[in-house]
Amino acid sequence: MKDLTLRTRAYGPLHRHLFNIVRNEIRNLSLELEIEIRSINTTKTGHIKLMFTGEDEKFFSNLLRNEFGAIPTVSDLRVGATMYGHLINVGRFGFGIYVNVGFPPFEKLDLLIPLFRLRQQLNMKDQPLRKIANTNVLVDNLPIEALLTMVDLANHKIEAELSEKELERIMAWSNDDHERLIVLGVSQTRLESVLLKTDHESDIYAIEELGKFEFSLCCKRSTRASGILAAIGPKLKGVPIHLFIPREVEEKRSVKT
Repeated sequence: MKDLTLRTRAYGPLHRHLFNIVRNEIRNLSLELEIEIRSINTTKTGHIKLMFTGEDEKFFSNLLRNEFGAIPTVSDLRVGATMYGHLINVGRFGFGIYVNVGFPPFEKLDLLIPLFRLRQQLNMKDQPLRKIANTNVLVDNLPIEALLTMVDLANHKIEAELSEKELERIMAWSNDDHERLIVLGVSQTRLESVLLKTDHESDIYAIEELGKFEFSLCCKRSTRASGILAAIGPKLKGVPIHLFIPREVEEKRSVKT
């Protein structure tokens, strides 16, 4: 018997729909394999967790890891390791932002990206956490790649910094002339359907995948993201949608508080 917790999450108002998508994909992957899936559910953090048994356990486990990713083990937590997770409780604490990589809350193994490091990496010296988060659109449930800089498991202290890949994304978006909408907790099929129904499919230059159910809608240069939001927001009730407007990001970075 093997249990595996995937990096992919089902959460938000569409969590049942997202869960069913992943469950069906998992079952399809198990076809023609000597595998019996005993259970599929979600953890308190929304991660998909399953238990399975059979002669093809190892092969199936690797298949799932390649397709959906898997959360790390405690032994994976070492300085210099790259972690994949999502932001949680952004703005709740002034000393930094936390990244959950799949461990349950009671284990207290969320990664802390300290305020001083965010200031350094994002070139926002002396700025408060809330302004840094708002400026760079660092929001709850945003997928994040982080690099571990300090691990003290005995005291439940794990610190990290944004990876180079993450910094490159933020800076590339900031220097781009395309406005974006970050949509969190929706399937690409549902998102494309909403764009089609609202007659805005042609206004989107690209749909960029940030995670399994997290996307950036890159607008055409002549399109305002706020207009897209006004149209698709009512069709995706409760689904978080955030605007990333390059000129506003640069203006906020340059204004001192």
